Amino acid sequence: MSGRPAERGAQRVAPATPAPAARAEGPFAPGARVGVVVPMPFDQPLDYRVPDGPALYPGDFVAARIGPRRVLGVVWGPGDGQVAEDRVKPLDARLDAPPMRPEMRRFIDRAADYTMTPLGMMLRLATRVPDLGAAPRLRRVLDLTETRPARLTPARARVLAAAEALGGRGLVAADLARAAAVTSSVV
Repeated sequence: MSGRPAERGAQRVAPATPAPAARAEGPFAPGARVGVVVPMPFDQPLDYRVPDGPALYPGDFVAARIGPRRVLGVVWGPGDGQVAEDRVKPLDARLDAPPMRPEMRRFIDRAADYTMTPLGMMLRLATRVPDLGAAPRLRRVLDLTETRPARLTPARARVLAAAEALGGRGLVAADLARAAAVTSSVV
């Protein structure tokens, strides 16, 4: 015991260590080892190898294999090297999605520490977005042509007038129906 009296209400504070997301690393070139957090109950990032192609950065969304399953993951930083070199699997691909911001990765780190929840489960909460890694859906657009319907009803005439008023090109059926005050089946 020290000879100094303890202050009332004083707390013992552990020295601050920077969270993995707070470190500035990257880019990770093809063949490099990276730590990837996957939305499963793991306490730390798993080591993967960067595939051929463009370099990866912390926060990039990737597709990774865990056994036979393909799961979404986020590059968290450099790999820790605890896995033997011959056991490190390559990532499947980088997903075409905006990277997770450093602030969000720090928040997930802190929330996992504070709630004593595995890091992967906190990532799962933050990335519950359907079709995050899927290709963008195609959107059908309509262009006004010179062809007119054989039977021009008042509703169809309103659609043609609305299409002309909206410029006649690149129209979405729902927007055109709304502008013409008709149902989408008329369009």
